[in-house]
Amino acid sequence: NLVAGMKWLQNTYTRRFNAAHKLWGHVFGGRYKAILCEDDTRRNRSGSEDYFLTLVDYVHLNPVRAGLVQMSQGKGLLDYRWSSLRQSYSVPANKRKPWSAVDKVLGLFGAKDDTASRRRYIQQLEKSVLSEAEEKAGVKLPKHQTLNSTLQRGWYWGSQKFQEKMLKKLKGTRSVVDRRYRSSNMEKQHGESRALKLITAYLKAAGLSRGQLKKETGSHPVKVFIAREIKTNTTVSLDWISKQLHMKSAANVSQQIRRINRKEIAEPSLSRIVA
Repeated sequence: NLVAGMKWLQNTYTRRFNAAHKLWGHVFGGRYKAILCEDDTRRNRSGSEDYFLTLVDYVHLNPVRAGLVQMSQGKGLLDYRWSSLRQSYSVPANKRKPWSAVDKVLGLFGAKDDTASRRRYIQQLEKSVLSEAEEKAGVKLPKHQTLNSTLQRGWYWGSQKFQEKMLKKLKGTRSVVDRRYRSSNMEKQHGESRALKLITAYLKAAGLSRGQLKKETGSHPVKVFIAREIKTNTTVSLDWISKQLHMKSAANVSQQIRRINRKEIAEPSLSRIVA
């Protein structure tokens, strides 16, 4: 019920707050956004792909990056009263909310939910802040994405394998596609993944390699056929198609597709491939 709760918070609560204080506009910084996170349950922190643990640290260190806690002035993370670090991680299980997953987080470190382990976790977080600039606290840099860019523009936080798994789950599940989805990174990556599979299938049917296709002209029938299938079955741009198939330009792709239809394709084996 998280989505329903956030909807109430950003709508009903906002109206009540503004009415009570004679204000107007947003109470919070922006719209609520849910991002898929890979739950990597490995019990170590040696690698850069412990995405769930990175996200937990990021949340706990938010008060530092926002300037609400000045570590350089002798303050500690527990000085911010609204953090779950103070509300849950600094108290025993019988004094915290039942939905607080302290034991799960500590378990990922191979630690127990006891006083000593909770203290070590908080000290470790504070040590990480003191070793880097406060505005960068908790911002890790895995190989292919950053947490800041993900929270602002992305749809998932995880490995390439996790991304591919989520895109696979997405396939065939959408009955209605809205404008937000069409313009999202998720749709873009889903479309490109689908288009690459089409290219591989049709090249195999035609007995051509990527290298051989590159040498052919922009009006080669195999290129034109694949371009048409990609345009029909995916949402990738003509510019993307032109670069992948080496067809000079998006305008040329559009022109070539208009000129032909399946009956004019020289390679009849291609028409038997199911897109």
